[in-house]
Amino acid sequence: MSHEFITTKQTIIHDTSTTQYSAKDVISAGTTVPMAFNCNLNGGKVVKLLVKTNVATFIGKVRVFFFTDPTTSLAADNAVLAMLYTQSYIGYIETELESWGANSSIGGTIDELAFGKLSSNILYGVLVANSTPTPANGMIFTVEVTTENY
Repeated sequence: MSHEFITTKQTIIHDTSTTQYSAKDVISAGTTVPMAFNCNLNGGKVVKLLVKTNVATFIGKVRVFFFTDPTTSLAADNAVLAMLYTQSYIGYIETELESWGANSSIGGTIDELAFGKLSSNILYGVLVANSTPTPANGMIFTVEVTTENY
């Protein structure tokens, strides 16, 4: 069986809000549309998550929650992710952002989160705080997901 690795990056440019996050708050650009990550229709697993920001003081734990359905309703930025029962939820991966110099904080995790056969070649994700960091006006988040596909 041949395996293929696909890495997809999504960028979130945060709005002007500097309101401190609480655990389970959505981190977004003010939109309620989930991030989209490329993968293979036949299934596979998420094997790596990398989250970066351009602000060194944004430190703490974050999670990316993964779904197979783009219609998952999301809360707006800085609102609690309220997940109702949904068959499209497949799990989350957590990482901890640490300061890496004057202009960045980075967190990366190698993990395995399996997903089955999909109806499209996209996994959907939501970035969520799992600590209480404070965002900066206009800060940039880059979320990179690598999938191993069957």
